[in-house]
Amino acid sequence: MRNHPSSSRRSARVVVAAMAFLALALANSRAQGEDPSKPSASPAERKLTRADIHEMRPTDLLSGSFVLPFAAHVTDPGEFGLPFELVRFPNRGGSSLAGWFLDHKGTDRTILVCMGNTGNMSYMLFYARMLYEAGFDVLLFDYQGFGASDGVASVLSIAGDAEAAWRYLRETRKLEPDSIGVLGISLGSVLALMVASREGETPRAVVVEDVFRPADFLDQLRAMVKENFALRAGLMMAERTVLPAIDPMENLAKIDCPTLLVHGEEDWLLPPAGTIGCASAAAGPARVWLVPEVGHAPETLVAVDREYEHQLTSFFAEAFSDDPVEVVGCSFDVPSAKVNVEEGGKQTVGADVVVEVDRPKPRRPVLVTLSNEAGRTAHLRIYTDAPVATRTIRLDFFPSRADAIEYGHVTDQGDGTWVEDLSDYARDYRAWRAAERSVLRDGLTLNVRFIPIGGAFARVRESSPEYWEQLREQLPDPASVDERVRPHWAEILAQVALGLPDEAQRIAAARRVLDYLPADPLRHYTLGNAKLGVGFEDRAVAFSCRVVAHEAAQEGDIEEARRCLGLYLDLLPLRIEPGIDRAGVSAIEGVDDFDF
Repeated sequence: MRNHPSSSRRSARVVVAAMAFLALALANSRAQGEDPSKPSASPAERKLTRADIHEMRPTDLLSGSFVLPFAAHVTDPGEFGLPFELVRFPNRGGSSLAGWFLDHKGTDRTILVCMGNTGNMSYMLFYARMLYEAGFDVLLFDYQGFGASDGVASVLSIAGDAEAAWRYLRETRKLEPDSIGVLGISLGSVLALMVASREGETPRAVVVEDVFRPADFLDQLRAMVKENFALRAGLMMAERTVLPAIDPMENLAKIDCPTLLVHGEEDWLLPPAGTIGCASAAAGPARVWLVPEVGHAPETLVAVDREYEHQLTSFFAEAFSDDPVEVVGCSFDVPSAKVNVEEGGKQTVGADVVVEVDRPKPRRPVLVTLSNEAGRTAHLRIYTDAPVATRTIRLDFFPSRADAIEYGHVTDQGDGTWVEDLSDYARDYRAWRAAERSVLRDGLTLNVRFIPIGGAFARVRESSPEYWEQLREQLPDPASVDERVRPHWAEILAQVALGLPDEAQRIAAARRVLDYLPADPLRHYTLGNAKLGVGFEDRAVAFSCRVVAHEAAQEGDIEEARRCLGLYLDLLPLRIEPGIDRAGVSAIEGVDDFDF
């Protein structure tokens, strides 16, 4: 049975997106009703459908604006080749929370992982595998009401849930604070900092990605729901009871252990201004990595996969060693600056900024990032033998801080600079991202029209036939593209295909879409900018399959028509009624049957 969230839940999600409060799009790996003492069955044994994967768990009215908990775990550590123990522990409210403990034999170093606000712990396995293979024990856990944990998901309980996970490691597994590291992603970043700031309970190290300042978003959200008394009352309660405990600025000032703050500079969901502002509050040694050309987590897992793994695992390894964590010294000066007033009164800044980097180790590549409180960034890539490196860069903004971080995977350009040494996966993903920007900028117009698609009409944005011809010539061979990236190409191709005014071109473009589909849509993992999910679905791709099915039926190829209609059912988002079921697909005999 399909889940159709109520209108209040849907509107709440719109608010979340508008407020940039939503973190990762996840999903989870443990069916309801299973014996919690046993490892969960594999997805193949459970025969999960997309409806199962996207089954949402209940929340209260306020929490529905901030958390989106999913019921079913879509996988477990065993399917990732990781040994694990299913554990349970109570939170202060009495709800039993579920977790997976990955025991790496021969180590006493454990990383506690705090996930984002959507889905459950099963999609954090990408992070868990990275840490486990680097030699760490790992604890993943579901917040209250998420995945296999009891209770109703609530913003009023998540802080206590993170504390409960910390208590489990301290009291049940008898671990000392200095043998525990903490990793927090998106919403989990503020929880990680909260756990790490407890008096007398400082962990060995903390890594947070895409940290934000909740008070800023509550202020904006309060203005958006000013006519809704219930939501305003709920926000007031959250502000008084939850906010003081999770405020990242306050908590960073209490943490004297090494901290790594990571943020994609193109994060549209939680802008990097949050990390830039918080970094200045850190009491202990803090590294700041504002990742160029990367958006919201988990895009770092794709676009800079090798460097991301290097930065996180080497930071934790260094923190757990006997040597102090080093932070590359970096300073800047603005000896000259000029403010230009253009026609119309617009002001622009031309600032020559002199950057000085102290090299703790010779011949190492360093990324220097200049930034300001508004989230503006600029980067310098320095590769030198000199103990002190000085560079000058012209900016169109006044920086407020400079951060430097050593890179591990680069190619020396021989001129004092370097470029990233990308994996094939990252290179394919970035090529697609460049094409996506081009499609959204140049390939689609703002004109909206309804076009006939195999017996139905679809609302689409028009695309340019000339642009399609250019894109068609530049399309990569599907066989040469990493299988994890190919479906991304299907998404943008489908948008262009459906918007073509000429039917023959539309059919030809739709056929190309099919070349980039995942082999198994249900088991396809989607990683990208604020995208982490399983079960490939896309409206435009589904309707492209329907276009091809209709054309095949016109040509008398009924088997191809049925195959493409099956893909249409597989790929159509659950919220959209398909107008046909599997039995109806099997009954298709000709083009006259396309009346759904």
